[in-house]
Amino acid sequence: MDRNLLVTVMIAIGVILLIVVGIIMVLDGSRKKKKTSSASGSKQKSYTYKGEELWEAAAREYRRISGKPGDAELTEEEKKKVYEYTIMPLSYFFGWLCERDLIGEGFAKEVGEEKAAEILEGIRTGRSTPQEALAGLGYYFTEDWIKPDAKRLLFSYFKAGEGWYDCRDEHYLYDYFDCNGEQEDRYFCMEYSREVQKKIYERIDERYVKFKPLNLEDFRITDSDCDDEESIGSIHSDFFDTELEVRKYGRNQFPEDYAQKCVKSLEQMPQKEWNRLERRILSIYDVDEEMVNIKNFRAFEIDLYEPESEGDIAFAINGGTDYEPEHGVSFTVRNGIILGWGHSMESGDPYDDELSKRYEILTSGIDFESVKEQKDLDTLVAEGKLIPTTALPEWLGGEDTGSNRICVTADAFEQMQTIWKRLKVIKAYAAIMYPDWEFHVGAEVTYCEEKDGTKALIPMWIYYSHSDRPVRIITKVEIWE
Repeated sequence: MDRNLLVTVMIAIGVILLIVVGIIMVLDGSRKKKKTSSASGSKQKSYTYKGEELWEAAAREYRRISGKPGDAELTEEEKKKVYEYTIMPLSYFFGWLCERDLIGEGFAKEVGEEKAAEILEGIRTGRSTPQEALAGLGYYFTEDWIKPDAKRLLFSYFKAGEGWYDCRDEHYLYDYFDCNGEQEDRYFCMEYSREVQKKIYERIDERYVKFKPLNLEDFRITDSDCDDEESIGSIHSDFFDTELEVRKYGRNQFPEDYAQKCVKSLEQMPQKEWNRLERRILSIYDVDEEMVNIKNFRAFEIDLYEPESEGDIAFAINGGTDYEPEHGVSFTVRNGIILGWGHSMESGDPYDDELSKRYEILTSGIDFESVKEQKDLDTLVAEGKLIPTTALPEWLGGEDTGSNRICVTADAFEQMQTIWKRLKVIKAYAAIMYPDWEFHVGAEVTYCEEKDGTKALIPMWIYYSHSDRPVRIITKVEIWE
């Protein structure tokens, strides 16, 4: 090889090696920088409640209640009073945490052990109110003060919402207004009351049971639990023309030939039940109607549930479909009525609270799908089985005419009253916190409509929603499904 050519080749190779080494160093440095940045990054901020951040909203409310102009200057004494009002909503919750021994070591670390002990003792003995204690702490509260057992309650109940509200859930906001006598014109400007304190403490006690962290020891599997779920072979289903693996849930003896009775009930189920299942699937998946036909369902398992009443037939079917190939599909049946639907293995226990309530509705003596004429609707109203009402109340802009007039079951009417009451709370709260924001909630009523265009006159659901920030609402009333 020519010497000059050899030198040129060697130089080229050297340059390439230098470039490669340079790239590796850059990448390695980048990785090191990222790692260092992550390691030295500041700790994620925990939840804090600061009176100073709420002062303007509380001052606005104070001026309005006091009859002062919106831009009126407040005296130093009034400014201090407004600061005390900023922590009023938090005060009862903080007091409850103190009295239920849910204030942790972080509190003493921040304020000092002696001061922490003095504050807790004062609240527990009644020598001082939680509002006075928080005022002495700079109108401030942080998540770091409380024990781990209270964290779930803080985020799922006290701090729940974050701009999204479902009126079916339990929020401190609703309980705070309710226990204070539903004063719709105020949120901050209320005096601390021992009577209200007692009511709110009782309410929070109830919520704590629901939001308390799960104890994993309660869910530890032991040998005695094995009978709760047991595989007992397979059985042929004529309806699906396939062998189904059979599993049973329950400890006691199942009735004789229970599995056979369950698969037999599939053959005897009326077509309207399959129609209901198909409607649910169509409401979730954007697929052709032909795809959701039950005959396209590939069943592979039947779960038998120990009947809670004599003569009950309760089970779930698990299988696969083309429109849900990854998770599969399951549905729950009790006495020939489809109660639940979900991904495979997730359609629900026929005896849980939600599906038991649905069973009560669907066995109430009303054939919801067949009520398509006004005279039939009027008969059910006359018999007291349905209640005439409006989907959207007048105070939300609803009119007592046309499509806003509906007839619902007593249970649905009770749900609506709760939702309307909580919507009033949200409206009052929003008016105080966001005075320039317009509160408007719409009601969407859904009916069962046949392919020929006829529809049942009793609604299936009512959706209440408002999607504009800063307060967004979506909640549902189930009448029947």
